[in-house]
Amino acid sequence: MDNNDELVMKYIEDISRIYPGKILLTKTELAKIRNVSESTLNRELRDGRGVTYKKEGGRILYSIRDIAIWLTRTVKTIE
Repeated sequence: MDNNDELVMKYIEDISRIYPGKILLTKTELAKIRNVSESTLNRELRDGRGVTYKKEGGRILYSIRDIAIWLTRTVKTIE
């Protein structure tokens, strides 16, 4: 397992502690995790950026795994 895989797993664990038992999160829940507004997420969707999403019954949902992968690729850490 390389550093990115370890970081993805850490993000998955952290998110799962915040939202236990959930696999898919709503736009509101993702906005809270990222500390951004839902308007920011809407803009990213419109521009084809941001976390990969799924549509279910007209709702946009984000898998915790996709969120963790996006965070690993996007968030810069200081070591």
